[in-house]
Amino acid sequence: MKTVFSAPAHALSPARARQLRRFDPLLVEHHRRLGVPWVARLTALTPTGRTPFRREFLPRRDDYGQADPRGNGIICYWTLQAGELYEAHCPRTDGTAERRYLTVDADGLLIECTKEEVQQWLANVTSE
Repeated sequence: MKTVFSAPAHALSPARARQLRRFDPLLVEHHRRLGVPWVARLTALTPTGRTPFRREFLPRRDDYGQADPRGNGIICYWTLQAGELYEAHCPRTDGTAERRYLTVDADGLLIECTKEEVQQWLANVTSE
């Protein structure tokens, strides 16, 4: 069974970009990257590295139907398969981002998990 997950992309406003640029131009680029959502399938635990999971990033489909000229209102879509674990990077309008851990059950319902549950599940899969 498959299901579709969606998340909005958020553009950095010109006023906020000017404000950040005064402090550090790299902050502007950092906030632009924060505004782009992504979803990755989690395949294994990594013993070392920056992230605890080995990821395979999924391609996204963008819907510009409600977007304005600055890029606000773009909705991104991914197709998720049942029985797999996913990590989603979902930007917020305040310039921060949230990480969500997801799976899809046999009926196609999206289920949110904690990071600890994902680590436990991947540890059990690799030890079998």
